[in-house]
Amino acid sequence: MQQSHFAFKIYPNPVSQSLLYIESTYDFGYNKNNMEIQISDVTGRKVKKLPFEDQIDISDLQKGIYFFSVELGEGLMHIEKIIVL
Repeated sequence: MQQSHFAFKIYPNPVSQSLLYIESTYDFGYNKNNMEIQISDVTGRKVKKLPFEDQIDISDLQKGIYFFSVELGEGLMHIEKIIVL
């Protein structure tokens, strides 16, 4: 997979509340339906996989470091580290 050049803002990070917000400077239009969010722990195990939303509930995640990825339908991906407090 290729790393994307699309700008995503994922906040707050670190996060101590139950919601994580996602913003993008790119207009995905109809392609937004082909996007998927994955959250993996530091061992690479997927702990959450869901369709793209502007906000996601992370209240079920333990405290720790995770890798948040947005996969686009074309195989491009945005990956960012998030910290859950």
